[in-house]
Amino acid sequence: MPDSAKSKDQKNFSRNNSARESFSVPISTSAATRSEYSRTPQEPSPPSSTPRSNAPQPKQKSRRALQRLKTSFAIIGVTGTLLCTLFIGGLFWISSNATAEYPKEKADLMVVLGGGFYRAMFAADLYNRGYAPVVYVSRTFPWREAKIMERYGYSIPDEPEVYVRILTDKGVPMRDIRMYGYNLISTIGEAEALADIIGDQKLTVLVVTAPIHAPRSGLVFQDALPNCNVITAGSPYDPFNQSWWTSQDSARNLLLEGMKTFFYLAGGAFRTAEQK
Repeated sequence: MPDSAKSKDQKNFSRNNSARESFSVPISTSAATRSEYSRTPQEPSPPSSTPRSNAPQPKQKSRRALQRLKTSFAIIGVTGTLLCTLFIGGLFWISSNATAEYPKEKADLMVVLGGGFYRAMFAADLYNRGYAPVVYVSRTFPWREAKIMERYGYSIPDEPEVYVRILTDKGVPMRDIRMYGYNLISTIGEAEALADIIGDQKLTVLVVTAPIHAPRSGLVFQDALPNCNVITAGSPYDPFNQSWWTSQDSARNLLLEGMKTFFYLAGGAFRTAEQK
């Protein structure tokens, strides 16, 4: 190939390269510009005026308080229902065991509880039938009415004095009557005072009381005399109406006895200052 032709081709080749270089410069420049623009840092956002906190919001607090209130009411409702069921069941247990009948076995001693003259009358009948050789009478606290009447010059005998008179009038000799305790105000007080006399002896003790009072008095005396066999006898002179819902006195006595029984089972007890 002649030299002139080679020089023409080299010139054309250099022109093409120059054209390509001149064409690529704007592209690279534009890419660099975009890259620099994209790397431009943004202005930081202004800090929030209210700092963030992990404390529960008011709505969450109200929901939690409502949930706790619902739980408390549920617990109270269940507990109240259970207590009412136990109390009603206890009333039926008391009424079904409030019977007036002679005991099925004899005892080593008999104790007639304070609270009603009919009890002393039945104790005398039991003694005359040979159910026990000796009768214990508790010295109960003087009647409030008797103390009031004494202020006006009237003398009313205490309950133990009336008991002794009834017993002796019905044939119980004075030598077989034992007075015990002092200013006793409750069934548990009478039971504990008798326990101080009996001690650890293993005896059969006959407790004479009202029919409505017999179930609770049996529990109390058996707890106070764990070594003894305690049996109860409800006086037929003061019978309990099994249809208690038709009698105001029977309904009132049953409700009162139910509360006393519940109070005792819960650990409650009334004692005189001498017994505390």
